[in-house]
Amino acid sequence: PDTRYQVSDIRYQMTLLDPQNHTVYVTFPLRPQTFVPPYFAVDAAHGRVYVGYMQAAEVDIYTWEETAPTPSPIPTLTPAPTATPGAGQAIDAAYLMAFLACDRRASNCRSPANHRVYLAQSDDGAHWSLVPDWTPYPGSVPDVIRRGDTIYVYTPGFVRRYRVRTQTWEAPVPVTLEDPVAATFVDPSLTVDEQGRLVLFYLPGIPGQDPARCAPGQTTCVKRFRSATEVEGSDGTHFVADEGDRTRVTIGASNAASDPDIFYDGERYVLYISRGPRIQVFTSPTLRGEYTPWSRLPDNGFLTSAGGVGAGYFDARTCQYWTYVAGQGGIRRAVHASLDRELTASDFSLALNGNTVGLGPTYIVGSPGIAANTPGLPAVRRIMLPLIFHML
Repeated sequence: PDTRYQVSDIRYQMTLLDPQNHTVYVTFPLRPQTFVPPYFAVDAAHGRVYVGYMQAAEVDIYTWEETAPTPSPIPTLTPAPTATPGAGQAIDAAYLMAFLACDRRASNCRSPANHRVYLAQSDDGAHWSLVPDWTPYPGSVPDVIRRGDTIYVYTPGFVRRYRVRTQTWEAPVPVTLEDPVAATFVDPSLTVDEQGRLVLFYLPGIPGQDPARCAPGQTTCVKRFRSATEVEGSDGTHFVADEGDRTRVTIGASNAASDPDIFYDGERYVLYISRGPRIQVFTSPTLRGEYTPWSRLPDNGFLTSAGGVGAGYFDARTCQYWTYVAGQGGIRRAVHASLDRELTASDFSLALNGNTVGLGPTYIVGSPGIAANTPGLPAVRRIMLPLIFHML
């Protein structure tokens, strides 16, 4: 075996395709019921992560077999066009946005395989620029969160970490999830609990099928949205599923439910779920509780039909909600005082598109994930603020 590669211990045979389309089969033992496909091989020397999918194996052996001659050295990925960076070298603006982008001139942007991950920063939530020295990498539906002196950028199955003190990015590494009902996770959304642990909200992945939709032939189905808590000491790379589902959404054959986004508004936890080009709002008094549709909105909790794949943020300084959606030529933002009225297209203004961050007019952008660029102070309930001001 090539010592550059580190592969998770599994009890299945996985298939890898290297850059020359040579197939490599690998079989490893696994502690039963611990991990499920896909699996990952990390090429530390070149900063690559390979994804493999399961084929059943009856034996547990450490074996590498190539079905084609040894490939030539791994080529360097052709980078996307250089985008306009923010000023300075530190990632020091007040807010962060992870998003995907794709050059529709060169790629089929309907395929997540052609998406690239980007990170932007802003001091006001309205005007965004790419963080300095950003190198895009393959990935889709990203999310970002900061805890302490580390910024974490998640995509399905991976996390990339930035060390604030040294201003250095690490290569993406695999994320493992122990969940008896989820083969994989997609559409990650992160928050931090009261003990300082990362909590991952996600839609369970379904290999070979769009996880947001019903399987072919089904007229209705139920989509389960779940959460998992970080294992201590894993630094965001290992999660164990929390008990139960956070919510369940019944959809029809022509409908979809996906892209959960979790945030706290000072009184309750708010979960946005994308319903195609619409955003449905669910809430819970506790982080790991049952989330129910927000009854103060029409049509069982629908906040807007102005775009989907949304992200929410509550600005405690102004007691305003910031809702971001993808659509109408970019990522758009609405600022609103409550979750009690439906937002129309006129409530939204452009926050970011390919032109505004220097990628160019042929780039589409989407799937925003928003976080404050602060170490992660405990949330203060809004009901306490009047008491504090009265005392002062």
